[in-house]
Amino acid sequence: VECQEAQLIRAGNPKEFAQINWALVHGLSILFIDQQFITMGCAPIEELANSALKSLIEGWILSN
Repeated sequence: VECQEAQLIRAGNPKEFAQINWALVHGLSILFIDQQFITMGCAPIEELANSALKSLIEGWILSN
């Protein structure tokens, strides 16, 4: 909410943003636990998590 008030990120429902973050992290966690990334030949989980979170956050940032 503070970042929204400072106009650093786009307006929207903060609870929805939190739920989206939770869903992203939960999804990555489940796929990692089930070893789906290994069978698909994906990048290491750290790289995937960093990339996913970066993309998510960049979508919230307001461009000036």
